[in-house]
Amino acid sequence: MYQRNEDVWKNFAEQEKGDYGREFGMPGYAWDARYVLRFLDAYLKHQPEALAWLKKSPAENGAPPHLLTATFRPASGPPATLESLRIEAGKQGFDKTSDLYAAMHKEDSTFKPADTDLQSWSSQLVDANHLPEAIDILKLACQLYPESSDDEEALGEAYQKANQPQPAIAAFLLALKLNSNNTDAQTHLKELQHEPSVGPAHR
Repeated sequence: MYQRNEDVWKNFAEQEKGDYGREFGMPGYAWDARYVLRFLDAYLKHQPEALAWLKKSPAENGAPPHLLTATFRPASGPPATLESLRIEAGKQGFDKTSDLYAAMHKEDSTFKPADTDLQSWSSQLVDANHLPEAIDILKLACQLYPESSDDEEALGEAYQKANQPQPAIAAFLLALKLNSNNTDAQTHLKELQHEPSVGPAHR
């Protein structure tokens, strides 16, 4: 629409870049539109022929010489953010959360979700009764923050709610090893150790 405005061309000679004249205006716009359409077809409609078209040079696609340049760069995966980690865990399975984090961390060595964010995520999962998923997130939290007594205590609680007393006891014991004043871990540990079916804990 900009190029169809006659006022644009009145002072064009003063603004002209290189030897591109008015005759390149609308063809250039048309080729821009072709590339946008092919991109949308490839990545939203998942059309393989559109993706193959994008990988070709402009000349191979029939663009006039000298009109434009275009290069293809494949996606490098989701950005390293907590939101991306949540999305990918939902897609690929929460049991792969640690591997997903490792891949993102490899791409961006500064990426490390905050302990409080992981705790909040796991709490949401526990509240929704998604206990195996919450356990996977808390395992990652304990991996990233090995000195956190609170993370170990939260992991123990998730195991306890999931009726897995042995790993729960192991988590509570480690929580107390990290912080002997963790009263929540003490309380839960006493509850579990007073259950007659529970034997020594191993981790």
